[in-house]
Amino acid sequence: MSTTMTRRNSRSAKNGSSLFNTKDLWHLPLPKAIANECRPGNGGDGWDAWTVHLGKQKRPLPLAQLFPGRQSPLAWNLPDRLGESDTERLILALGSNSSAAKVARQEQLEPWLVEAADAAPNVAYALECLALVHALPSLARHVTPRLWWSLLEHLITTAQSVGSYAAEDVPLAPQLLCGELPLALAYTFPEIKACRRLRKLAHQALSEGPVQLLDGEGMPQSCYLHMLRPLLACWTRCSAMGDSVEGGCWDEDAETQYQWLVRQSLRLTRGDGSQAFSHGSAGRWRLDLFKSAMENGGDDDDWAAAEACLPSGSAFEDDTNADPPGPAENSEWSGVAVLRNNWSRRSNLLAVKYGSGDLEIDLSCGKNVLLSGTWAFDLSVNGRPLRATDDWEEVCWVSDEDVDYLELEISLTDGVRLQRQLLLAREDHFLYLADCVLGLSGEKGLTDGKAEYTSRLPLSADVEFRPAKETREGYLATDKNHALVMPLALPEWRVDPRHGSLEARSGQLLLNQTTTDRNLCCPLFFDLDPRRIAKQRTWRQLTIAESLQIVPADVAVGYRIQCGKDQWLTYRSLDDPANRTLLGHNLSSECEFGRVTEEGDVEELLEIE
Repeated sequence: MSTTMTRRNSRSAKNGSSLFNTKDLWHLPLPKAIANECRPGNGGDGWDAWTVHLGKQKRPLPLAQLFPGRQSPLAWNLPDRLGESDTERLILALGSNSSAAKVARQEQLEPWLVEAADAAPNVAYALECLALVHALPSLARHVTPRLWWSLLEHLITTAQSVGSYAAEDVPLAPQLLCGELPLALAYTFPEIKACRRLRKLAHQALSEGPVQLLDGEGMPQSCYLHMLRPLLACWTRCSAMGDSVEGGCWDEDAETQYQWLVRQSLRLTRGDGSQAFSHGSAGRWRLDLFKSAMENGGDDDDWAAAEACLPSGSAFEDDTNADPPGPAENSEWSGVAVLRNNWSRRSNLLAVKYGSGDLEIDLSCGKNVLLSGTWAFDLSVNGRPLRATDDWEEVCWVSDEDVDYLELEISLTDGVRLQRQLLLAREDHFLYLADCVLGLSGEKGLTDGKAEYTSRLPLSADVEFRPAKETREGYLATDKNHALVMPLALPEWRVDPRHGSLEARSGQLLLNQTTTDRNLCCPLFFDLDPRRIAKQRTWRQLTIAESLQIVPADVAVGYRIQCGKDQWLTYRSLDDPANRTLLGHNLSSECEFGRVTEEGDVEELLEIE
């Protein structure tokens, strides 16, 4: 399959060609004045009867009635580069009910048709074609018969002649041109046989698209996550039109994938309604899109989740008393994980993209986006950089009532491995992020030098890091503090300069650590509870014993964290797991997180054996 779409014939057929010059132009029954006298390009009584018919018909519903709202549904969540573009202006103009605007369309559309003959089959062109399809019934009263039929002929030819494509390479344009465009023509003009015949083309493309692009449970590949809402908009429009088209718009498998996509779109929604990883028009909050998507693809559980997590939650009230689904998700196929402590608009949400190339994260606490972008790292041994030799791979995923935990691994040069831990505590409202560098050199470590490691976390555009004056923790803040950050492997007090630093520079939060050992753990603890972050806090590196001997830090590490009255313990083995003890707590696992009670007992939150 080709990697881009092509059109077998970039030029529309001329009036009088085989497309319309047939005796079976019309699908009957129709008024005789239309069936017998209306011919493409000609005026007269037949054309007048056709314009009256288009203006009076109650079915199919115009797009504005199918999706009531302030703006055209074709403007829902446009790709970022099309926000406030000529394409968006054309969509809004063609969807306007202003008679004065429609009278001026003749002069606007004639040059569009000339340019469209050689237009590239991209998203902008596809959306403009769709806007014209839905505007044509009302345009019949405001443009000449010749222009009207020429526009329709161009749109039909485009829908017929878009050739092969790989949906996984250019996901949105093929679904618009090969799926929604022929479906819209069949939906809008069922009286015209050339339009009715496009149903099969639409059905095939729309049946293949969701199945190819989604993981089986509605999650797109990580590289296309920025297209989630534009795809949701396309398929929502198709789902609604498909109810009025014989055979529907897709098969059962595609319908199932669409329904799953509706749920995944809820999981990836921040507290302000925008989509995780988005900063432009493609991810903006659109009540009309989500209301329509829920009506077409949401079940009772989804409505319960939508009421809790979406702005204007009252618009999604449901009397079924259904329980929402689990808020977290991980798709190894897609390379996307959603760590989310609940469905509330105030929830903590960490979205992760690890499918290929750089790993990206997006952390939001309610409406506040704290981290967003690539989580990069620098690692050098004796001044020589070590590079990734493969992509990130999932090592472990756990999601339960206590935590969401994701562990990833990537191979580096010289046989070194980097394991990345991401844990979001649901009830305890903290985030733990750590990189564990394993296998730096031999059994005894770097006896003739050192390794230097830097974690580069992406601060959101409006967020700054405010370090404490005497200790090494700091706050992620905008106009106020939203999260407390503690570098657990570093000494708490700044007067102790050993091992590294935590600072912000060039829009990144930088954790620097050095070692001469074989293995290195580089953890950060984020307190996300706004009621707790201003209270007393401290952390300690714990002594770990094995067979009555103290274990060095390249074999296992443990930390105790206190924020206000709450305390936690975390442990990580960097070597083969063994029976070890810390704080009187005996364990033999690879990794453990626990809550320390007032009595000094440890309540397990997570254990990885």
